[in-house]
Formats: sequence, C-alpha cells, structure tokens
Amino acid sequence: STQGYSSAASDVYKRQVLVIGSGDTAVLALRYLQEYEAGKIYLCSRTLAHAGNVQKEFQEIEIISYEQRYEIMKQCDIVVSATSAPHVVVKQEYYTPEKQVTFLDLATPRDIDPKLSDDSKVNLINLDTIKEISKANQSEREELCRQSNTMISKAKEETMESESEVHAEG
Repeated sequence: STQGYSSAASDVYKRQVLVIGSGDTAVLALRYLQEYEAGKIYLCSRTLAHAGNVQKEFQEIEIISYEQRYEIMKQCDIVVSATSAPHVVVKQEYYTPEKQVTFLDLATPRDIDPKLSDDSKVNLINLDTIKEISKANQSEREELCRQSNTMISKAKEETMESESEVHAEG
C-alpha cells in the first residue's frame, strides 16, 4: 500500500527509525531524520567501518550489526533502506510486522521485498512511488498555473473595459 505517503514523510518526529546502508543516500536520509527530530535512530551496514564513519557526523545513532536488522525492525516505525546491494536486503519471509511500519526504499535495484506491501501494516514507498507523487504534484501545479493565468486574463480584461468606459465618459 502506498497510501499515507504524505503523512509518512512529515511524521518522523520522535519515531524509531532503522537506516540500512552507509553511503551518500543513507547520510542524506540521516540528515533529514535529524532535522525532523526522529527519535531513536539505528544504523546498520554490511561494513561496520563505513557505519563508524557515518557515526562521526551523527553521534546519537546506534550502530547495529547487519544480522540484527530484522530484530531491530520490530521496534521501528520507519525503515529507510539505501544500499548498493544488487539484491533485496529485507525479505518478506524473515519479517512479519507487529505494528504499522513505513518502508522507504531509496535503492536501485530495490532493497525491500515488494511482497511486504501485501501486509496492511506496511506502507512501502520506493523510488517509483516517489516518481508518481512528484508527477502528480507537477500536474497539480500546472493546473493551478492555468487557473491563475485565466484569472489574471479575466481581471486584465475587466480592468481594460472599466478604463475604456471611464475614458469614453470623460
């Protein structure tokens, strides 16, 4: 399910979050999470040295081993995955959500098993979802521009008409 994506994006405050990955995209996600005051943030990476480097910028995060990710996910409200892995790193057969959870899959190829979205407790947002949202927002902005231009043209016409009436009377 992709419903609720707009609230998911803004509803980070005090949430427990797991970030999987330690590259540039994961770092950007951590900056966003920090800015919006997420609660406890866990970071896991296949390479502990990379996670350690990330922790230099984000001292408050807790680094967990890659093998602990499914266990920690049970406590989390949000899971952000941004690895360079060529395969799925969160598999449906190893994870059953116990509460509502939002997965944000920022990887190409995808990190999160799409079958997870079959569960009503899961809100899965991936790059395709983000692209759809962006496209819908763009269409909405274009429509608002058309409406604005129509209103401006109408107001301009009315102004011109009233000015020509004033000149005709004068």
